[in-house]
Amino acid sequence: MLKVLVSALEDQGSERSFEVADLSYDRDDNNFSMRCVMGDDWLQRVNSKYECELKPQIVRFSDNVVFIVFGSNIEVDVFEKWLRSALNKVEEGYKTMRG
Repeated sequence: MLKVLVSALEDQGSERSFEVADLSYDRDDNNFSMRCVMGDDWLQRVNSKYECELKPQIVRFSDNVVFIVFGSNIEVDVFEKWLRSALNKVEEGYKTMRG
């Protein structure tokens, strides 16, 4: 599992943490994504850029931990909403696996 720690510059004392099986980040697109199996298609991804606009200040991957820092708590809320939605889609996708 990958531990995700998220905080905001405006409230540095507050931090949220999540555990996910997979999370990637593309700096060029400001896009977070997760692998999502749909039926027998193992190449699908759930992408944040199609659902919300996220612009983190810092994204750092280290071993099994991802540190993400946004400018405001509102951005953290948007990311958390997307992350929970993505986790639900991944879970639903696994239910459709064949083979």
